[in-house]
Amino acid sequence: MGNQQKISYFQAALALKEKVNLLQFLNDAGIKPDGGFYSYEAIKEAIEKGIGHTVGVECITDLFGNSQLFEVYVCVDKSGSKIIDCPIVPESKRCKETIEFAVFESESLLDEKSAYSL
Repeated sequence: MGNQQKISYFQAALALKEKVNLLQFLNDAGIKPDGGFYSYEAIKEAIEKGIGHTVGVECITDLFGNSQLFEVYVCVDKSGSKIIDCPIVPESKRCKETIEFAVFESESLLDEKSAYSL
């Protein structure tokens, strides 16, 4: 991949990031990172409504056996510039019917030991 292709790829990724505000889509549906429990369907539907396409939602299991929201897969076309319906959803790490949306604070996102991505 040449330098211009790399630049174009990252420009497309940044443009998509502006369109995909997952926290806002969830907040609009009353789903907040407050340690509360929400249905898998409500989370998935809120994101899909905001994006306008199907997505994949992945969870992890915490020490108490609760399913926690972990990743959201948003699929794009081969050019990386257009959101499309996800043709395949990962088979592993499926979510339970009820998902905990764990608490996180914006200050922790800036902590050198934390990671945040969309």
